[in-house]
Amino acid sequence: MNVTPNLIDKLESMSALSLNEEQKEQMSAEITLMLGFMEQIKDVKTDNVGAFDNLISIDDFAREDEIKQSIDVNLALSNAKNISDNFFVVPKVID
Repeated sequence: MNVTPNLIDKLESMSALSLNEEQKEQMSAEITLMLGFMEQIKDVKTDNVGAFDNLISIDDFAREDEIKQSIDVNLALSNAKNISDNFFVVPKVID
């Protein structure tokens, strides 16, 4: 995958960031580096590695559900910038 200026612009828009040209160049370099690491991981031979669900053994992971008092709706929404029908309203981030 090539990291193009269009990709950086799209990521900037989707994440609601405002980057200057220097920051865009730095982000492009960092994403290119991360993609390089993923390519290295992709090349690791795992044919003789067995499947597993967890790296550690967890015997008693589940707990009993307990009904507890939750936060009041008005208190939860008291610092929200935008509210609609007792819900937070946030900008769309997925095209």
